[in-house]
Amino acid sequence: MMSDRAEMLSSIIDKKRYPLLFHALSHATSIDVKEGDFLFRQGDTPNKLAVTISGELEVSYVDKEGNYVIIERCSEGFWFGDASFIDGKALPYSTQALSPLTVVSVSHSHILKNIELENEVYRFVAHSVVARLRIMYDKFDSMATRPLRERLTHRLKQLSGSESIIHVSHDDLASYLGVSRHKVSRVMKELDNQGVIKQMYKKVEIMR
Repeated sequence: MMSDRAEMLSSIIDKKRYPLLFHALSHATSIDVKEGDFLFRQGDTPNKLAVTISGELEVSYVDKEGNYVIIERCSEGFWFGDASFIDGKALPYSTQALSPLTVVSVSHSHILKNIELENEVYRFVAHSVVARLRIMYDKFDSMATRPLRERLTHRLKQLSGSESIIHVSHDDLASYLGVSRHKVSRVMKELDNQGVIKQMYKKVEIMR
């Protein structure tokens, strides 16, 4: 069981760069989250550094006007509690399990008891922030300069991973891309007519 977890973690965290964190997570307690349950909600303040090692989740938030906004869908390798480890502030988003999840975590208090582990976690968080900034810049470039058709097909490929069928609605896609449902539906119809995708109820099959 432990070797299985270590194998899962090896694809998520660099064992050579972060040996102490890898060891701590390899021996940490795991929790299972049922499909539909929230891993945490907007406004919660995690007291642990955690990562999903299996399953899929959806990241969302409610803005000041009360609008529900979907940010992203993520599979294994979703980290949380890293920002709170640095500033102790609440999370600005919620995560809900789209399938059964397995999460491993190590408490902030445990990390702070070991100065070498603490320093390693600081380095890990710094690298994570840089990686997220690069992703954010790429998404900003996509939103600012690329046509909706290109952005939409790119998003569908991201969501599909290795699968050909994606369980997603037009409302979800509109939220992901920050555009109206009407615009998404128009482009999706064009892609369907051209044989790029096949639309079904709350599902999309990528044909090519």
